[in-house]
Amino acid sequence: MKGKVLVVIKNIFCIITILWSFLMLFEYTFVLIGVPGIIYEVFDFCILFLYLGIFAVPTLFIVSAILMAVTGKNMKKRILKNY
Repeated sequence: MKGKVLVVIKNIFCIITILWSFLMLFEYTFVLIGVPGIIYEVFDFCILFLYLGIFAVPTLFIVSAILMAVTGKNMKKRILKNY
């Protein structure tokens, strides 16, 4: 049961990391290109997410990488235990 919970937590962190990275890529692209209009105003409002993303994406990546390593190690133990 403990392994399944760890896999679910790992998957959640990986999905959050991918979504946040995609949002940051999209937002940085629009800010750097300087698209005028309502889209720029929306992303100008979300400038806090840009600054937060500088620290959040690497932190989420490190947590996800640690969880992937631990989960992989646990799965390898289960596979070897079954043989």
